[in-house]
Amino acid sequence: MKKCRYLCALSALAYSLFAVPTGANEPENSLGLVSAAAMGRFTGGYGDDLALLLEPPSGSDAGYTLVILADAAGPGGSLGEIARFEGAAWGGVGDVYGNRPSVAFTDAGSLQLRSGNEAVGRHRWSQTITLVWREDTVMLAGYTIFERDTLRENSEKGCDINLLTGRVEKTNESGTAVTEVSTRQLPFAQWVAEGRPGICPGN
Repeated sequence: MKKCRYLCALSALAYSLFAVPTGANEPENSLGLVSAAAMGRFTGGYGDDLALLLEPPSGSDAGYTLVILADAAGPGGSLGEIARFEGAAWGGVGDVYGNRPSVAFTDAGSLQLRSGNEAVGRHRWSQTITLVWREDTVMLAGYTIFERDTLRENSEKGCDINLLTGRVEKTNESGTAVTEVSTRQLPFAQWVAEGRPGICPGN
């Protein structure tokens, strides 16, 4: 996995200068600051792509916005926005460690969107959404979620599904079971518009 380091931080900072800051007098559709950023190969273009998570407007529970920018102009070209998904990820209120979403690219060229709650209440969970670029569309390729109740022993349960292969791995107090389901072509925009529902069989 490629690390973001200084280039990613500078790119995120530059992008944030064009975003409208949140505030009491800002319109409802104003964007917040860049909360997380990552660089990596996603579209298969000339250079690294950039993924940003933008904070929701102040006082809103709409979720974080995912923005993907790609270099389509050749070596040395500037990054241009190719996709934007408002409400792509849940995030906790305030700067509480353990419930802030993040983004990361994999060596295989996919983009992972991670969210969860490891800070507040008894219901703790973590979710990883794996995205791929297919025919100029951001597709949902994988969905992984793990949950536990901090007040109950052996309450861990989870599900990991690969939509491209149909492989499903489900975990509960009895152990882990692997099954197969039909493959799916699910655009990420459709999944977000439907309210980010759980897609594991039996849920």
